[in-house]
Amino acid sequence: CFSKNPENILMWSHYANNHKGIVYQFKPDLFLNAKTSSFNGLPYKVEYPKDRSYELLSYAKTRKEKKDQFAKELLTKAKDWEYEEEYRMIDFEIFENDRNKNFKKESLISIIFGVRTSDIEIDIMKYLCKKYSFSHIQFKKAQFKKCKFEIEIIDI
Repeated sequence: CFSKNPENILMWSHYANNHKGIVYQFKPDLFLNAKTSSFNGLPYKVEYPKDRSYELLSYAKTRKEKKDQFAKELLTKAKDWEYEEEYRMIDFEIFENDRNKNFKKESLISIIFGVRTSDIEIDIMKYLCKKYSFSHIQFKKAQFKKCKFEIEIIDI
């Protein structure tokens, strides 16, 4: 799953361990080159309708019809989640070949640490990036804007 907005305060609260986690920022070419890596998925925009517009997965359906219905379920969320501006990569081969997915190193451009990420965890991530040849990565940190319920991203 991907989001267009790394400054969304709710995303940090819900998905980044209450601002202690990290966000990986990728170049758009991650999507363009998906077919050339070990990842066979494509990016799809998540829809946020007012009403559920699909039936729950039917085990009576097969092949393409079943994949289409499964994709519809994966790409539909309640209207309340619209703030996420989410995209999802779907790879149906994962069920046949469950493994980690590789991506081109150059596609990862920055790592954004949460407001509450510890200095030790930041140092560990910087060490790992250096050790595994991710020296091009920019490191950034989220911080709360003074007197506002907003986040800004700064270089560190």
